[in-house]
Amino acid sequence: MKLFAHKIRQNLAILFAAIVCALVIFFIVKNPGLFQASILSLEEKAFMNEKRRDAAYKTSNGALEIFVAEKHKYNTEHFQGIVYFNPDEITFDTMTLTGQGTFKITETTDDSMVITISTPDRIDTNEEIIAIPFS
Repeated sequence: MKLFAHKIRQNLAILFAAIVCALVIFFIVKNPGLFQASILSLEEKAFMNEKRRDAAYKTSNGALEIFVAEKHKYNTEHFQGIVYFNPDEITFDTMTLTGQGTFKITETTDDSMVITISTPDRIDTNEEIIAIPFS
């Protein structure tokens, strides 16, 4: 009898572990963005440095991603930029900003917004400094 009860507990534990593993795999498959980092390609980064630009941007997966040049890597002051957009076609979700450092939207108008980023020491210029979701 003890052997039978032990086998049932063992089978239930295996079944429970399989269900948990299946749920984790399902969650990962449905949310692949959790394991992706947005980076500039080498050509885009070389172009930005060659033209002596301070920043670059790209849009992917419904987010505006802003990158800064290598010369700002050790910048301890703030970085400020203006984003212009067509309000009839684009709506930014300014409540869910993500990125490196401390940032805030300091001014907004109907077709633009000023973003001030207080860059921390030694930011990673290979990844976006800020990402703003839009629809």
